[in-house]
Amino acid sequence: MLANRARFVTAAGAMLVGLTACRPTAVIGRLPVPTVPRLGTPVTVKVTGSGRVTLIVGQGGLSGAHTNQTSVTLPYSVEITDDPSEVFVAATTAVPGQSQSITCEIDTPGRAPVTNTSTGPVASVSCQANA
Repeated sequence: MLANRARFVTAAGAMLVGLTACRPTAVIGRLPVPTVPRLGTPVTVKVTGSGRVTLIVGQGGLSGAHTNQTSVTLPYSVEITDDPSEVFVAATTAVPGQSQSITCEIDTPGRAPVTNTSTGPVASVSCQANA
């Protein structure tokens, strides 16, 4: 983040000019106080079951980053720290003639986990959570 020129006025009325490295600025009383942006809370994404799945894991909403992976062996787990504001996972497995069960789970500290399970010869499951 680029430093911003800030002007502070002391209680005695003197003006101070300096550089700040944080934005936005909160005002307490009459003096602005730089605030530090909230860092993302790590979010854990898990997919459990047996066999292999096609997997999509995304973060940061629809315009954020996502990965597509095929033939991923379960169990699968990843911790997202880059942009955990909105996290989703989708997994699909298809084994002709065999019933499979897969479960996705998203764990955000301080919140109940989001889980879904699907069972069948074509099992498809998805989870979404906002940090």
